[in-house]
Amino acid sequence: MRRILIILVLLLISIPLFSQHQEKSIHQLQKEYYSGFNFQKESDYDKINPLLPSSGNQKDNPLLSKVVFGWNPSWVGTAYTNYNYNLLTHVAYFSYEVDTATGGYTTIYYWNTTNLIPLAHSYGVKVVLTVTNFGSANNTKILSNPLKRQTLINTLISVVQSRGGDGVNIDFEIVPASQRANLVTFMTDLSNAFHMQIPGSHISIAAPAVDWNSSFDVASLNSVCDLLLIMGYDYYWSGTSIAGPCAPLQSNGFWGSYYVANSVNWYLSNGASPSKLALGVPYYGYQWPTVDENIKSATTGTGTAYTYNSMKGRAQSYGRIWDSYSLTPWYKYNSSGWNQGWYDDSVSLGLKYDLVNSLNLKGIGIWALSYDGANQELWNTISNKFGNPSAVGNETEEIKSIKLYQNYPNPFNPITKIKFVIPKSSDIKLTVYDMLGREVKILAKGKYAPGEYDVTFNAGDLESGVYFYKLTVENPSGQTGKYTETKKLILIK
Repeated sequence: MRRILIILVLLLISIPLFSQHQEKSIHQLQKEYYSGFNFQKESDYDKINPLLPSSGNQKDNPLLSKVVFGWNPSWVGTAYTNYNYNLLTHVAYFSYEVDTATGGYTTIYYWNTTNLIPLAHSYGVKVVLTVTNFGSANNTKILSNPLKRQTLINTLISVVQSRGGDGVNIDFEIVPASQRANLVTFMTDLSNAFHMQIPGSHISIAAPAVDWNSSFDVASLNSVCDLLLIMGYDYYWSGTSIAGPCAPLQSNGFWGSYYVANSVNWYLSNGASPSKLALGVPYYGYQWPTVDENIKSATTGTGTAYTYNSMKGRAQSYGRIWDSYSLTPWYKYNSSGWNQGWYDDSVSLGLKYDLVNSLNLKGIGIWALSYDGANQELWNTISNKFGNPSAVGNETEEIKSIKLYQNYPNPFNPITKIKFVIPKSSDIKLTVYDMLGREVKILAKGKYAPGEYDVTFNAGDLESGVYFYKLTVENPSGQTGKYTETKKLILIK
């Protein structure tokens, strides 16, 4: 029995993946894998789950400025008992599996008994039910049939109401182009019915990182949904011919035409409102056997998905490497051949959250909650980026009123503006640095009168990447010493 449990634990953290646009996403693959266990109780998964968060995660509410939406897969057992609910706004129970023959469901797992719902509600967090349907044929069966669509809507309202749920998250993947209009019709009817039957309910849809089938009518879906949630991952998958980043923020021509910032911009340019668009991020990564240690090495076999908890440990063992093209970390090691692992950590996720803030998007989504185990840094990054900023003590009122604003636009190409305010006549310096701390440009320097200043930064001669700009004010208000403040900016060409 012990040997069986060890094998199950290993399988839990290493799931082979395939291309989202060619075959199956991580949502579908993990759903199919864990469905095979057929456990009778939710807590049965705790026996094989190495991902249980540590206790004591709940902290004072930081009053989040963004939506933080997290998927809670049924297979993480009772890990939800230790989520930091004060850093979440929505939890999606995964999942209601659609019965394509009727519009009802084949399973809703432990929705009827899970303690997730009352626990999350006690923290003021909404709980929605994710509805899954995968594959072109299955989505055609449901979306092309008005009777099945209505049965699905009616059943969902009943199931959600039975537990006091707060709405639904639709995860229909690989919808064919022939069902583009029917998807809009279904989401319209679903939203109208839920908002009428459950006032204040929340209706969201999981959106592909790349709309390969041209099946996503963004503008129409934006008008009827409360949230469009981009699945901003699986850009490189287990079946790719080269090892690469799961969620590259940028590419700089090195990683091809598809990357996170490009996906976000595509949705915005096709009718998504920033106030309804959220970016899904991965709490997992991939590892492949490769030909050699070099970046963009060809793979020699199928890649394997590991949770953040596992990828962090591997990177600590083999050495974390930063890729300035994709703005994500990776590692490599040689054990009977070369292997490369690519993932996201607090640094790369923080840069993605900067993108969310700079474009004033609605928030983020997480696949999947508990995949960070007992590590706290990913929670801390959410708090730092989307929580109330901490007050800095022991400052005079004059120093507090010095202000360096976030550049706009950010990301930018190649021109952006930086605004700062000084309350007293002072010697100032505004400087741009690269990731290595090297000074690349001085934007302002000298004696400045009190006031508000806008400085234009043209980065046409610089490469894509993350840079920092620092404001230094000498002897503020006649005091000795200096005031400094630094912010990040992202150049994407």
